[in-house]
Amino acid sequence: MRESRNRVKNKYLQIVENYRENKKSKQRVIATLGRLDKMRNKGEIDLLIRSFSRFSRKSVLLLPSQSDPCVQVKKNGSSLIFERLWQETGIASILKNLLSERKFDFLKYSSHEA
Repeated sequence: MRESRNRVKNKYLQIVENYRENKKSKQRVIATLGRLDKMRNKGEIDLLIRSFSRFSRKSVLLLPSQSDPCVQVKKNGSSLIFERLWQETGIASILKNLLSERKFDFLKYSSHEA
């Protein structure tokens, strides 16, 4: 999904498909869902998210019954186990050392500092 603007500077919400052509990454618009401001005001974005989340096999999205940008996150067993292993094994500092010569900032994408 992405936002796009027209000449009047209205923002539209679009569903896009990513693909490669001649080794370059491109996007193709599959559908324009509507003006972003109007969809937000009517709560249509939250309805779409709820509808899409029904088809996900990997994640479940829990939203309050009314549109509320403040969502409370609760950790489940597997994330707690891996978080504890991450901290107790010192893997963050190990990876930081191993990746230091590469131009990849691993900890920028991690929620835990080394």
